[in-house]
Amino acid sequence: MKISNSEAREIVIRQQGLAGFNGSTIEIINHLGYVQIDSINVIERAHHHTLWSRCPQFRPGELEDLHAKKHVVFEYWAHAMSYLPMQDYRFALPIMQR
Repeated sequence: MKISNSEAREIVIRQQGLAGFNGSTIEIINHLGYVQIDSINVIERAHHHTLWSRCPQFRPGELEDLHAKKHVVFEYWAHAMSYLPMQDYRFALPIMQR
């Protein structure tokens, strides 16, 4: 199977949720698998940019709500500090318990 460069670009952009993803913040995190937390705030923190670029109605307070109130995401050190969907907690738990 061969595809053109433009078709490959379209696939990558679509799969990253950058081509009109119509999901909520939690759906974006579920789709991506995690969102790396950025502690540096020059204009806005990078994880907010990541979510806003996929969901223009995203507001930074949503992450705190998803984490602290709804408990549908958790913070963990994946390869860097990240928000992960709670559905993946079972995979992180054995490592957390070491």
